[in-house]
Amino acid sequence: MERNKDTGLSLQDIRDKYGTDLVKQLLEIQNHKYQDKKWWEWVRKLDCLTPKDFVAVNQGSKRQRLDGSSKVLKFVQIPGDKSKSPFVAVSYVWNHNRTPTPKGGYIIESKGGISPSNVQDAVWVRTISYLKHHDLEGIWIDQESIKQGNKAEKQRAMQSMDQVYSNSEYPVGLIFTKLRKQEQINMLANLLRGRYVDTVDGQPRLRTTEDNRHVLDLLKLITSDKWWTRAWIFQEEYRGSTRMKLLILHSPSLHKNRMKIVLGDMEGELRVSSTDFREQATLFCLAYREEAEGERRAICDILSRTRKYKTILEYTDELSGKGMSPIIFKDVGARDRAVI
Repeated sequence: MERNKDTGLSLQDIRDKYGTDLVKQLLEIQNHKYQDKKWWEWVRKLDCLTPKDFVAVNQGSKRQRLDGSSKVLKFVQIPGDKSKSPFVAVSYVWNHNRTPTPKGGYIIESKGGISPSNVQDAVWVRTISYLKHHDLEGIWIDQESIKQGNKAEKQRAMQSMDQVYSNSEYPVGLIFTKLRKQEQINMLANLLRGRYVDTVDGQPRLRTTEDNRHVLDLLKLITSDKWWTRAWIFQEEYRGSTRMKLLILHSPSLHKNRMKIVLGDMEGELRVSSTDFREQATLFCLAYREEAEGERRAICDILSRTRKYKTILEYTDELSGKGMSPIIFKDVGARDRAVI
């Protein structure tokens, strides 16, 4: 397609093709953005949300919070122009299920009155749980934190997404695929611990284990979630960097005993480092494709969604002489640009 015609070119090739100085152009764009005072004000005062009764109260010499069980959410303004700001930046798909899921169970309280939230209830349940778990001040979520009917604000928000996810101390991606077997949790923990791959003669190689095929099936399952298919989410995850965590649902009967270092300690959720997941999934897929010819298509699909580019650069010659730009453009170009 037309939009992808340059994705096989390096930045050097694109510059030579169009006869322009890419660095100069990018700096001009950057300078123009920072000259927009309204943009800067928007970033400095992000509209975040928190349960109305989740407020700090004094208890003697300590500050404690009320339980935050209210489904009425109020706005709080939190600076988004400082690193490690104490808010959750939510990365999610607006309609994560093929069939409609309940929404409107949470109420937004603003200066204009109260109204049911447009965010699905399941998103609020998980995000508020994450907020409480880390005792943070608010949640930035695009459907509510951006005035969707205000075109100018939406434009400023689109220009500012890098700041929101870069400066949030707790960016989080919501995966709605659910793990229902204890074996899946055990395998994910072992994958994140690097227990399925060794480096032999400078190349990733699978350890001999009966789990290998099941680990591949697990990666297929996790990466089948819509979260991996959206172009905007690619940017959100990238800007969240090493702070980005993935929340993956699991059945309540399953345990994380002795696995909490890599899977977290949230009830009903696996809290996984996005960076670690990408690295280990990439190493596993690189090792697996050398031994399983019939699974190359599945491995390509997984890598197109989860590959860690520095790992590809380190262990393969796929990017030789090109840098990482072409493969990044290709992966983003294959994603859906739909907002929801």
